[in-house]
Amino acid sequence: TNCTECTAGQYQPLGGETTCLNCSIGTYQAEGGLPYCLPCIPGTYENQTGSKKCLKCDAGQHQNLTGKTTCLDCIAGQYMDSGGAAICYPCIPGLYQPMKGGEKCVSCPAGKYQSFPKGKNCKTLDAGNVVVGSGSTSVVVPDGSYTIDCIGKGDECKPFDQCPAGWVGHDPPDTSCTACV
Repeated sequence: TNCTECTAGQYQPLGGETTCLNCSIGTYQAEGGLPYCLPCIPGTYENQTGSKKCLKCDAGQHQNLTGKTTCLDCIAGQYMDSGGAAICYPCIPGLYQPMKGGEKCVSCPAGKYQSFPKGKNCKTLDAGNVVVGSGSTSVVVPDGSYTIDCIGKGDECKPFDQCPAGWVGHDPPDTSCTACV
């Protein structure tokens, strides 16, 4: 008898058999005539039998194990901006991601900051503080100083400065100084 090779997506581990078996979910076989199927690698999945290839996880998802049938959403505070990922990246300080399945982290809004990686939200400034370090840090404005609105002025803008001689700052600090009397 003539043997017929199993097609891609199928296998037969035993010789002399007249039927082929479909690769199970989580596995694939890209070539015909082989006696085994391969597990999907990390970053991929397969939820159908008889597959010739595994599918990439979407952006905002990951899969760090082999032979899986689904991908997992990135948790809040993490992101993945491309498909086929085995892991999600943590948001860096100054950025946050409040939702699961995020494809990018976003900057904290004006007047808020996030000082830790994997931020799920931003913190509101305490009175007399300013945001520095691209939204990653909050510092106290020193006595005798005034605040400067740096929104849209770039990284070179200093968020506060000392009041000139003969002037005093307010408590809590604001954008002006008052002349001494």
